[in-house]
Amino acid sequence: IEVAIRFQLPRLVSMCRGVLMSSSSSSSEKENFKPTLGESMLRALKEDGEPFADVRLLSSASKRRSVMAHRFMLCARSPYFRAVLESSNSADVEDEYYSDRGIVVDVTLPDSYSVILVLTRYMYSGTLQLDGTTNNDEVLLGLLLAAQRYEMRDLLEACESAIRCGPSSVLSVLRLARVMRTNRL
Repeated sequence: IEVAIRFQLPRLVSMCRGVLMSSSSSSSEKENFKPTLGESMLRALKEDGEPFADVRLLSSASKRRSVMAHRFMLCARSPYFRAVLESSNSADVEDEYYSDRGIVVDVTLPDSYSVILVLTRYMYSGTLQLDGTTNNDEVLLGLLLAAQRYEMRDLLEACESAIRCGPSSVLSVLRLARVMRTNRL
């Protein structure tokens, strides 16, 4: 578990904890297990929606896929989202509709679905959680732009630290570093 936590592998952490919990015969050990704040917050963020989620984040590239989130979390983590969600006539707020959850706001973002998913996971947990099913270099570069756009300094620094230049990405990283005027890349 320690290695999985150190290398930020949330799925492996969950699997290890699940194995440890199922192999434990003592119910008192299960009662003493307390998830971290980040783990609890991530449970509140589900790709298929959550009963109290009131914002649907849509990718302008693929409006068929969305991520449900909570207005309070978006506003707490990003000045951009606070401004957008406080203003009812913002250009980024596409629609408001009533559902069984109450009023749900659709916000269309210029980012890919993969970037939006990793971005919201970061907002909830404070850790970068790349799933490995997509091109991580591409997602990190998209996240770097998103961090700047949504005024999230901590995410910007995390992306700058995580980006590794390889033969296939060195030109993209150099171009992005020039545009963003950063020497950390």
